[in-house]
Formats: sequence, C-alpha cells, structure tokens
Amino acid sequence: MVDRVVVLHADDGLSFIADACAAMADAVNETRLVTAGHADLVEAYAEMVVAFARLVRPRLLGDGETVRVAVMDHLLDRLTEARTGLISLPVLDVVDRLHGELTQDHARV
Repeated sequence: MVDRVVVLHADDGLSFIADACAAMADAVNETRLVTAGHADLVEAYAEMVVAFARLVRPRLLGDGETVRVAVMDHLLDRLTEARTGLISLPVLDVVDRLHGELTQDHARV
C-alpha cells in the first residue's frame, strides 16, 4: 500500500473530505484480500464517506436534487443494515456505491 498525502486548504474543507475519501477508497480497494487492519480501514473509509454525505446532503437539497438525496439516504440506510448484519451485503460494496453517488457528476437534462 502506498502512502498518500491529502492537503487541507483553509477555504475548501469539503474538497479535503472528498480527497481523503478518494485516497481511502484507493487504499481499501487495493487490499481486497483480507489483511491485518483491513477491517479497520473499511470502517474508517465508511465513516469518512458518511461524513462526506452529511456535508453534501444539505447542498443537494438546496439545489433541488431530491432524487439524489433519496438515493443517498437509501444507501446510508443499507450501510447501517450491512454494518449491523441485518442484510448480507458487504459493507465495502455499499460504501463504494455511496461514494460513487457522492462523486458522480449528474448533468441536468
């Protein structure tokens, strides 16, 4: 696994969270084989993506992106269920999907 540097610019905290999530996604998906610390890395990645979603959600609502918010809320619910064992989806799969939703460019039609 390669070390990564994420830079915090005082005027752009959201980009820091986005870059940290991307770095963690790369790291956790490089180590798909179960290794020591892999579960901790997945949990840290999940927490960062949840924080990212909570920061982005109000902005999306303000922009009228109610469908995207509904998708995010659904994925956050699935993540909680996966973490508690209520569903058999791997936590990493749900987190990756949520992260993808947060970073995907949705062009207005």
